[in-house]
Amino acid sequence: MKKSELKIALISRQRDAERVPPIGLVYLATYLRDRVGLCGENIRVFDNNYFLDVEKELDDFRPHIIGLSAMTIDYQSVVDFASKIRENSEVPIIVGGVHISSMPESLKSCFDVGVIGEGEETLGELVELYLDKGRLDCADLKNINNVIYSDGVEIRRTGLREPIELDSLPMPDFKFAHPNYFREEEIPGISATGVRCYLLTSRGCPYRCEFCSTSRFWGKMRLHSPEYTAKMVEMAIKDFGANYIKAEDDLFTLNTKRLNSIKEAFEKLGILDKIKGIECQPRANLINDNLCQAMKDIKIKVVNFGFESG
Repeated sequence: MKKSELKIALISRQRDAERVPPIGLVYLATYLRDRVGLCGENIRVFDNNYFLDVEKELDDFRPHIIGLSAMTIDYQSVVDFASKIRENSEVPIIVGGVHISSMPESLKSCFDVGVIGEGEETLGELVELYLDKGRLDCADLKNINNVIYSDGVEIRRTGLREPIELDSLPMPDFKFAHPNYFREEEIPGISATGVRCYLLTSRGCPYRCEFCSTSRFWGKMRLHSPEYTAKMVEMAIKDFGANYIKAEDDLFTLNTKRLNSIKEAFEKLGILDKIKGIECQPRANLINDNLCQAMKDIKIKVVNFGFESG
């Protein structure tokens, strides 16, 4: 099969009240287009927030490969969904995300392969394998790092790959997400209407909280450079008219120096004045006067605290 013909569906079954797009799948879709060379029109990202009938969308699209992402809370739903597909199709089904990365032993027979940790390079190699062989066989899967699969007797796990240098990734193209995520709507935190930019400037966290999967999933903390971060925001402004940033980092307010550097990068591109506000997650024990001033200077208007200790 030619790269120009291959169709891939990337699916999130998660439905959340905040209606955040599946950012990880957007990164994967962009990587498959820009680095693997697939046709962008043949890569579709579906999720339960705005696609009312994902099964029908999938039937109409008729992909050659299906990728599913799951957290633990929706893993059973993903298993049921994949099992239903498997009843009538031999299309390879790949599962990734936090749950399977944390509990690889929970891989079910409805999945051909599981991807452990961040998926860009691994999924890219799986797609190349499928293009070469027309299938994902155990004999070949053993040569791809960061995957798990069943050989019919037990679940096998391959070696780990090095974490990705974040700025080496193509800039995520949120045109792969449903357009409803970028409607102008009321944003209570700024007492105005706005269009959200969904921003992820880092992967991982310097802390190792027992209850959190972040460190296990992402490995060591890595940061996009302030310049790359500013270009992502600039892209959202140009593509969608975004004027409010929802930072999805586990710890956007890592330190005063980083916030100031991002602010300077925003100013250099002339986009700070186009931003009405930023929403993010600080960490309670890091708050001090200098950090608060830096947060104010970069227009952080809404903070969501998670208290790490009783």
